[in-house]
Amino acid sequence: MLQKIELKNFKCFERLALTCSPLTLLCGVNGMGKSSVMQALLVLRQSATLGDLHQGILVLGGDLADLGTGQDVLFDGADTDLVAFEFHRSDVPTPCKLAFDYSRESDQLSMNKMGLGHLDAQWNKIPPLGGTLIYV
Repeated sequence: MLQKIELKNFKCFERLALTCSPLTLLCGVNGMGKSSVMQALLVLRQSATLGDLHQGILVLGGDLADLGTGQDVLFDGADTDLVAFEFHRSDVPTPCKLAFDYSRESDQLSMNKMGLGHLDAQWNKIPPLGGTLIYV
């Protein structure tokens, strides 16, 4: 089970640290980021399923999520061109940390040099990169 989801410079979030429990409900008024949390999970799952994540590419458009361009994903007030995801689980000793650099020239997100080292093989079998991801 995911214990914590952290996002940096992703869509409406400059920084988000969301603690999860066996039943986590995302609720609130429109425009507060509920969908963005789910889209973070889905875009990583989509990229992993297509095999592009291991090549350092974040697939922003696909069957699970269509987020537009890199500019659309990067937080509007970002002080750096880095979009980062971090996931913690109780049954995995090290968190999954993925960081992507936004290129203004190509308008895409590609894995930060440090990012591939943090893509631990044990995360390949569990959500959001593998295993069963349930969303409604």
